[in-house]
Amino acid sequence: MAGWCRGLNSNKPFLVDGNSAVVKQVARGEAWIGLTDSDDIAAEQSEGSPVIAMPMTEETLLIPNTMAILQGARTRRRHNNYLITCSAGRFANG
Repeated sequence: MAGWCRGLNSNKPFLVDGNSAVVKQVARGEAWIGLTDSDDIAAEQSEGSPVIAMPMTEETLLIPNTMAILQGARTRRRHNNYLITCSAGRFANG
């Protein structure tokens, strides 16, 4: 990991205002690679931009998300199970 960070630093990385800005800069050719969320990539792809996500490997940085379940919500368990199933499927299929 330290080698990857040194390599990134040697290429003069820059910070932008958010994940959607990262994808837009890659789409415009202003950056060769960007670290962002898959939903921002999908949104840019739906606009016709030629960006792709790198395939998941054992080196992929996974950032867990949280979900709140409202007490008394009738569909909360089904919704939770659906999200878990989708996340597991995406991880398994890369």
